[in-house]
Formats: sequence, C-alpha cells, structure tokens
Amino acid sequence: MRNNFLLLILATILLCGTGCDDGGSDVRPGTDGDTDSDTDGDTDSDADSDTDADTDSDTDSDTDSDADTDGDTDGDTDSDSDSDSDTDADTDSNADPASLITPIERNGAYVLEFEYNGNTWHLEARPDNAGRIVSFQLNDAEIIADNTIGALYGSDFLISPQSSFENSNWPPPSDMYATPYTASADEENGSITMQSGNISYVGVVWSITKTYSVDLDEKAIVLEYTFTNEGSAPQSGAPWEITRVRSGGLSFFPMGSGAITSGPSWFTEYPNEELNGTVWCDHSEIQSSGDYKLFTDGSDGWLAHTDGTLVFVKTFDDIPDGSEAPDEGEIELYGNPNYEEVEQQGAYESVPAGESATWTVKWYLRDLPVDASASAGDTPLLNFVEAIALGDGGNTF
Repeated sequence: MRNNFLLLILATILLCGTGCDDGGSDVRPGTDGDTDSDTDGDTDSDADSDTDADTDSDTDSDTDSDADTDGDTDGDTDSDSDSDSDTDADTDSNADPASLITPIERNGAYVLEFEYNGNTWHLEARPDNAGRIVSFQLNDAEIIADNTIGALYGSDFLISPQSSFENSNWPPPSDMYATPYTASADEENGSITMQSGNISYVGVVWSITKTYSVDLDEKAIVLEYTFTNEGSAPQSGAPWEITRVRSGGLSFFPMGSGAITSGPSWFTEYPNEELNGTVWCDHSEIQSSGDYKLFTDGSDGWLAHTDGTLVFVKTFDDIPDGSEAPDEGEIELYGNPNYEEVEQQGAYESVPAGESATWTVKWYLRDLPVDASASAGDTPLLNFVEAIALGDGGNTF
C-alpha cells in the first residue's frame, strides 16, 4: 500500500513538471509582450540591450533608442554616426561640404572660390591695396561696391577709434588701408594671409594680419583679423570692419541696449525703423546729399544686408554695450546717395607691448528667397537670416 502511494506522488510530480504552467513554453518573467525570451520589446531572440522595438536578429549589444534601422543615435536611416546634412533628420552640414576651386593666386589677386550644388562663391582680395577685399560674389552676382565709388571701396579692416587718427578725423593712416601688404596662400587648405608692415600714428605702432579662409561646411568665408602692438608700451584699440555696398539696399540687425545716434554733429542720422527688436535701414530713403551715420549696440552678433537679389550676412561675437571704443558703436552704418558702409566693431581693449588681439568674422552670401522681399519688417527675410546667423548656415539656401 505504501509503495502504491509513493508511485502516485511520483506520477503527480512528473505531470506538474511538464504541464502545470498554463501551456506556455517559457516561464521566465518577460513582461514586454513579445515572442522572445528577453524584456526589450522586440521580436528578436538575441541578448542585446536596445530599446528601439526593432526587428533585427543580430547578437550585438547596442543601446540606441531611436526608431531607425541603423545602430546610431541620430535619428536618421543611414549607417553612419554623424549628424550630417543629407536627407535625414539632422541639421548640420558636415557631410556635404563645398568644393574648393584652385588656384588661389591669380595674376596678382588672391581668390577664394568654392562650389556647392551648382552655386559658386568668389572672394577676391588684393595685397597691393592693403589686403582689401574687392569682390564677393555668388554665381557672378556682386554684393561689394567697386572703385567707381572712390579710393575707399571694397572691404577694409581698421583699428578703432577714429578719434585716434591724425587730427581725430578721416581718413585712417595710409599704412593701414592703402599701402601694399605681403601675401601668401595655402592652396591645399584654402586660405590667404595678408601682412602689413608697421603702422605708426599719434604715438602708437601697430601691425595687422588678415587671414581669409573658406569654411566649406558652412559655405562661408572666415575672416580673422589680428592686430599686434609693435610699440614699447600698452596701447588700446578695437577691431573694425567696413564693407562698402552699392546704393539702394536694405540693412538690418537685432537691436541691443542703449540708443541709436548719429554720432558727431556733422552727420545726419541714418534713416532707420525698429520693428519688434530689429532695426531696418533702407538706403533708398537717403535722397539728399550729405553724410548719414548710425551708431548703436547690437545683439546676437549679426548684421545683414540685401540688395534685393542677394542676402549678405556677417556674424561675429556680440559685445556688451559700453565695451566699444570711445565715440564708436558695435554696429555702424554710413551712407550717402552713392553707396553705403556696413560696419561692425569688436571690443575696445588694451594690448600689451609685443602682444596681439584677434577678432573673427564670418561672411555668408545667399540668394534672396523667393518668398522674401527686401522690405523693412519682412518676416520671411528675417527668419531666413536668423537661420543663417543663429542656426545652420551651411544648409540655408
């Protein structure tokens, strides 16, 4: 009898070992509702740790959490790990750089030229005229005023303030803006260096190095200005870029602190209108002869100009109101009936003897978008420029 009872218990144990779990084939605590034995929510049978609900059957241990089919985390569907400007959801331009066109040195001029997606940019500078930029074009359309406006044309770099020049007035020292500079080119990397000699005036001695290079990712020109104290004592100055454009265009920038003024009494205030924090200056409103000037503080580090065909954007480090050179402004515009100067300045600082200060500006040139107009307050125009200045300039066309 006892033997029969033991046999009954053994039979019961054997039955429960094969069928007492409600008919399932796996008793591990998977809670993800899938058909494999892990807890990651997918339908594969591997031991990975991804959480992306994919359907792969690999045995890797990736940890990406996107919904794509590759193993990166950038949200795209390619198989790389960058954040490029192809057809995926990223926003930078690193995967689609422009192509440099050489040579740089061309019959006494130095040219930075590059091509992207059927567009060609062309910047030309001349060492025989203080390294002055004399042309900036997109697809043969020119944004810079040439020498038909006078001896001061193109784009210059000066050391501010103007009050430090001879007789506290204009023009600047000729060694700064007119005397030949020495030049060299880096054909492989796409850069030009222009070097002045010593520039002496009113108790100071400076030298200037201008380096122009191409940012192929951003489809832009990088301008690096270095001014070196060649004297025997500290001396102060601020970087100042003056770019001359033809008449009739529209310039605009984000307003900073302080007020707009015309500066010295011999200037008339440049026509301007502030709309929702952006200052718009229409050169076509200058109808009378004379000199018109605007001095003020900007914000966000950009200044833009359009001639109705092209959009020209400068970006630079924003400086706090009050850090500009005496009697100057971070943003300055000059105009007369014949042309306009689009100007910006960096911080005024003391430079010890033998040391240097460097200031970097970036230039973008684009076609005016078809949905924008060259008119004050135009929202598509403003949005387009802000996307270049504050967002992804290399992808903005």
